[in-house]
Amino acid sequence: MAAISLNFMMIFLVILPFIIAIIIFGFRKWLKNFAGEIGAATIIAVVALIAALNYALKSNPSTNIIYGIYDTSKGTDYGPPLGVQLRFDGFTSWFLLIINIVIVFIFIYEATKQREKPEGPIHISLLLFITAGINGVMIANDFFTLFLSWVIIGIAIISLITFRRRAIDLKEGGIRSYISIGLSISFILLAVVLCYGVFGTLNFDVIKNNGSILASTRIQNLTLVLYTIIALVIVGFGLFANIFLLNLWMPKAIEYSPASTQVITTGITSSIALLSIFKVLFSFFNPESFVGMAYPQVLAVIGILTALEGAVLIIYQVTRKDQDKASLTKIIIYSAVVNIGIALTGMSLGGFTIELGSEGIFHLSDIIGYSALQLINLAITMFLTLTAKERLVSKSGSEKLFALRGSAKDYPLTVFMLIIGLSSTIGLLPTFGGVNIYMLVFSLIQLNFIGYAIFIVLILVLMLIGYLMVFKFLIFDKPTTESSFGGNLSQDLSLHTFLGILIALGLILFGLIPSIISNNILENISLMLP
Repeated sequence: MAAISLNFMMIFLVILPFIIAIIIFGFRKWLKNFAGEIGAATIIAVVALIAALNYALKSNPSTNIIYGIYDTSKGTDYGPPLGVQLRFDGFTSWFLLIINIVIVFIFIYEATKQREKPEGPIHISLLLFITAGINGVMIANDFFTLFLSWVIIGIAIISLITFRRRAIDLKEGGIRSYISIGLSISFILLAVVLCYGVFGTLNFDVIKNNGSILASTRIQNLTLVLYTIIALVIVGFGLFANIFLLNLWMPKAIEYSPASTQVITTGITSSIALLSIFKVLFSFFNPESFVGMAYPQVLAVIGILTALEGAVLIIYQVTRKDQDKASLTKIIIYSAVVNIGIALTGMSLGGFTIELGSEGIFHLSDIIGYSALQLINLAITMFLTLTAKERLVSKSGSEKLFALRGSAKDYPLTVFMLIIGLSSTIGLLPTFGGVNIYMLVFSLIQLNFIGYAIFIVLILVLMLIGYLMVFKFLIFDKPTTESSFGGNLSQDLSLHTFLGILIALGLILFGLIPSIISNNILENISLMLP
């Protein structure tokens, strides 16, 4: 009975938002005034389910893992290749809990924004579909379930990007998202097919716990196929994760989308896509067994290139000659690209299997742990910065940086939220992101990955130069138009700014006392290690 109830709770993390999305869409004429509230209540219920599952983990302290659908006790029995196989562990529980809390804030934000809009219920439904997919990705314990979850996310993202867009925006954003996400899903599906053909199962734990499935002689005969699978996984999930050169479609596609869509694509789906890369590669291609396949080194270099690309694009935006075209939205999006690159570098280097001793293994765990924490920071800061940006844009009528000059004089609270969020993405202390990046760089130095540490620091300095110019525009420059608020602080108060100020202060609190969040992730990060 206990196993049945746990299976029920785990599958409901996906089924509940999926069913509510269908109900809201089907009854959208009658639910348009409170679709956002229903969506928020649904995700709160999901958060409660995650908390209950987290409590159930404590009753199994030896493994800190709960399995669903097939072999709840061990998770290693054979299950049909197309069957749903789920896993809920200490790392997944805390990461998923925090991400769903961020999603609750997104729905609260959208609840007031979409009220009485005829298209509001459709927008809320699509966000619920994406949430179902996100939860599915995090608890999937086999490659096919992981693939199906990404199909749900991909279709919902395309629908969100193209929904009620102008023809010119649809041409720029819609077609890019169709092609890029379509290619991504196709590459992942091909990787699924090849993995089943090579390994005979798609269950991650079966492969991870049975390293002898592929004999060394067979590995040599299948080298080309194995490299093809690795490439398909990196490119397929990389299109969602917005890694180097695979992110060219994204800024234009979402530049004029609502803030919630931008938060989902830059701060949440990109993060879990990064985790999906390592979930698949660390399971099917454990670096300890596949020593000759140097994909961790390749991914680490791609991570540095991704971060450098984002930093250079930020500098380009703030220094371009036609300053009236510099986009605050793109600057925020590129800051997310930098953080994805840094996290990719950290997680890749954490996959090295070299003789380090106990202290070295501890630092390897820290590298992956603080990289994962920076992904959590990314989700929080993207919500904070992009919603603050949308509020500024709604008041000024333009998302161009030139039009937002001197905004702090009229919207001090909103600009404060924006500055704290950006400061956390760049790693300025005492923010949550500052602690994560400092500890990540420190761990890299301890393991003699000094070159990578120097590159990360130089990239952050480059970002800081760009951010200082943005801060100058927002705080010290004269407004382009007459002040609409007349400097009245009370006029900048709203539910959105109240939530934003709480989150901004939370980022500072987590920077001063990081153990509030970090301990639970770091203590369970070994469950993600190869």
